[in-house]
Amino acid sequence: MKKISLVGWDADRVIYDDLFTSVCAMQSKSDPMPYVEKFIRDGWFSLEDVENWCAIKKIKIKTIEHLAQMLTEFYSISTKNGTSIINHEQVIEAKHSLLRGFTIEQIEQISSKMVYTKGFVECANIFKDNGIKQTMFSDGPNPHVLFQIKKLGFQSGGGVNHIVEYDGKEVEYDSNTPKHAKLTGKIVPFDKAEAFFKYVSSQGCSLSEVAVIDDSAGNVESLLLPVHNAGGLAVGFNVTERHKPVFRKFGIPVIKGNDLSTFKEIVLNFCD
Repeated sequence: MKKISLVGWDADRVIYDDLFTSVCAMQSKSDPMPYVEKFIRDGWFSLEDVENWCAIKKIKIKTIEHLAQMLTEFYSISTKNGTSIINHEQVIEAKHSLLRGFTIEQIEQISSKMVYTKGFVECANIFKDNGIKQTMFSDGPNPHVLFQIKKLGFQSGGGVNHIVEYDGKEVEYDSNTPKHAKLTGKIVPFDKAEAFFKYVSSQGCSLSEVAVIDDSAGNVESLLLPVHNAGGLAVGFNVTERHKPVFRKFGIPVIKGNDLSTFKEIVLNFCD
């Protein structure tokens, strides 16, 4: 029986139920309106889109938390032509821009308090005991992802990297960046699937020995499908109703419920 030798974890809505950028937004005291006005000027959505959303939710956008919620839902709301109001790349860029002003220390403090999904810790520990390598590649901010990788003892991973500011200069974040450095809201282009497959290749690992788990339809064709087609294990978890048709279209199974113990059993007993 063929065994899984490497597991690729997603972070948001998989190892924990929340979106990390949304959790950060809850703690921001910044004025949301300059962001809203910029997104409208850039043509990402219209004032009418904003007003319609506010009317449906019966709220006004008074906080960054409200704005983060709207951006997340704009990726889920279909327009007349069947597409979302903003696309996958736009929602990532927009929500990361809301982190401007947070220090690396604050990001790590928030990361340390994330509540893991039921069954995750047991899953990760058993995989480790069985000699299975584990990675975490995510569209979350890189300082948070690297903090989690170190905390969990995973072999590799990465996220969307930020330009940070400290001592009068702007540089790309790395593991040597001081804790007082502040995020500028500007990010470096990041391809989650490309980064993951680059690591898999560096380990000389066949995709038929890889397991990946993700919640987003935006990662089905780029990340899950190549593993599935190569005979590896690719599954959806915590998938929204809007995203489920994409998983079905490409034959990617979705785990029922919100307990990762099921994933553990599938991985440990996997055969092609």
